[in-house]
Amino acid sequence: MIENFDFIDKFESNENYRDDPQVLETINSYHLDFIITLIAENSTIRFLKNTNAKCIIVRNKLPSVFSFKCKVVWHSFIKKFSPCNLETEMLYHFARKINPKLFDAHIKNLSLNVMIEPKEWHKKRVEDFLNKHALSDFIVINPFCVSTKYKLEIKDFLVLIQKIHSKYPKLHVVIPTFSAVHTDFIKEFESFDKRLLSEIVIFENNAELLNLCALLQRTRLLISLSTGAIHLASNLKIPSIGLFSVFDTIFWETFNKDYVLLTKQREQMSDEELKKIMDEILEKLEKYI
Repeated sequence: MIENFDFIDKFESNENYRDDPQVLETINSYHLDFIITLIAENSTIRFLKNTNAKCIIVRNKLPSVFSFKCKVVWHSFIKKFSPCNLETEMLYHFARKINPKLFDAHIKNLSLNVMIEPKEWHKKRVEDFLNKHALSDFIVINPFCVSTKYKLEIKDFLVLIQKIHSKYPKLHVVIPTFSAVHTDFIKEFESFDKRLLSEIVIFENNAELLNLCALLQRTRLLISLSTGAIHLASNLKIPSIGLFSVFDTIFWETFNKDYVLLTKQREQMSDEELKKIMDEILEKLEKYI
């Protein structure tokens, strides 16, 4: 996804950056004036303070507030008093810390509408997939998420799909999977309702995230938890029904701002509360089909 943006010069990735000394060497090799970090864990701040970067721009945490090397963004105050209501808008405050006068002078003249665009081969793969299954009008349901505590279980989504298929038998449903979940998901679906699985279309994706973008560009609607798929849909201006916590509606506001709120973690939900969530999804779905 990142390689599509010509304003990004270099991309380095390492999930275990705090435990890998090579990462520190890599960062130091750039002799950076500024590092902007959106991760405000104390350990991350301490790690970045050990680099040779001249300045770290980060949220207000104890290791940053009392450090001469850090420029602090008072994130909680911004959320409370600023008219910003999108996480992307709040991030401008991080960039502004580099040079406030320059930022204020030019921000109104900058085009900040950056839309992700799949390559032709991603579009071709999706086009072939849709042709193979004779799909032209469909919705996408994404049941997979590891980044939020407020979510439904896979079996809950299978029940939801069953309800949607029962209420709208002519509505095509596509479920995108990826290698880490595909096999287990198919097994669980088969044990739940093998006949229903044969009537639902599975888009088995590889490591190419832009295949998912190309698929979302062709869908009528996405139903998803607060995770990558729905953030991509918002970037592409694709309508969605987001199964979100209140917290996620603030930090990850969607394009059309249509949510079913999850106020409890799954293990704390009663059967009645789960049924209410299902009913609300079905009610919202009606206006998109």
